[in-house]
Amino acid sequence: MLNNEFLSPRERVVKSLNRDVPDRIPLDIKAEREIWRNLQKHFNKSHNVEVMDALGIDFRRVFPNYVGPDIKIFDDGSFIDMWGAHRKSFNYGAGFYYEYAGHPLAGIKNLKDLESFSWLQPDWWDVGNIPGQIEKINEKKEYCLVYECAGMFELAWGLRGMELFFLDMATQPEISWEIMNRLTNQFIELTRRVLEAAKGQIDIVYTWDDLGTQMGPIVSPKMWEEQIKPHHIRLNKVIKEYGARVMYHSCGSIINFIDGFIDMGVDILNPLQPRPKGMDLKWIKTTYGDRLSFHGAMDIQQTLPFGTREEVQTEVSDRIQILGKGGGYILAPAHSIQPDTPVDNIITMYDTARNTSLPV
Repeated sequence: MLNNEFLSPRERVVKSLNRDVPDRIPLDIKAEREIWRNLQKHFNKSHNVEVMDALGIDFRRVFPNYVGPDIKIFDDGSFIDMWGAHRKSFNYGAGFYYEYAGHPLAGIKNLKDLESFSWLQPDWWDVGNIPGQIEKINEKKEYCLVYECAGMFELAWGLRGMELFFLDMATQPEISWEIMNRLTNQFIELTRRVLEAAKGQIDIVYTWDDLGTQMGPIVSPKMWEEQIKPHHIRLNKVIKEYGARVMYHSCGSIINFIDGFIDMGVDILNPLQPRPKGMDLKWIKTTYGDRLSFHGAMDIQQTLPFGTREEVQTEVSDRIQILGKGGGYILAPAHSIQPDTPVDNIITMYDTARNTSLPV
């Protein structure tokens, strides 16, 4: 603990989310597996939790145990994941991602065809482990606890196929709606069970649906408003019933959606990528900072992987001065730190953040 730290991690985050100035900027992390291995080696640690301790991360995630059907693996190495999506591992050199290998709902013609699909079930997850997880996490200090939930639009087009799903939205929206509706029903019930098991100790539920590209929206704001937003409103309503905050993730240029995010109950906007078109962080903070908190904003496209140590320090200071003014900001990478990012830049980001005075 540094000299400027006197709050617990949870107190620090809550204070900032309440638009108050904490002892230092709250910190979070998301990184690819290769980065976690590099950080473990750097700190001579065996577990990611020990790395997070060394970096001063204020968040911890809790997960229910998956106890559902066995993951089906095909001869080509592709598999059906727990959500029902057909995936494969794609090696891009520095690491690998799980991409779609196929789309189980690509062949449906009408609503009746949806009946034969094996939809995810809340009973496939055992929430009985949640209290024990929380007790272990908070054994020495109290952390801000997050449960990562759902993205019904992304999973829906993953099951159907992006092109077909977008055609559905335009020509037969009853199909795209029903796919998202069924997924939302299951996500709501699973989230309810997790939050009940946590007995008020989960602070944030993280939801997502990417709506932006580097240049603009992936769907029109009008189509989003009519066909996607209502499902998030239903989910967010349940989250709020349990006293948790909603953190919503959407990559890219999402400037045209922010008013709608607030309307659907979002409390914290993530990842606030700074490079896509229109993502003026100062304007966003000035315009929405009284109604939204922000999570992310550290550039993973240029500064973290390719910037100098001094450039990383400057960006950290810039983000804190703009987004941290008056509270309402959690410093974190603007998405997952990629494998080509130098460990020194990551360490510099967190060390600088922990030692930068907050604007009032």
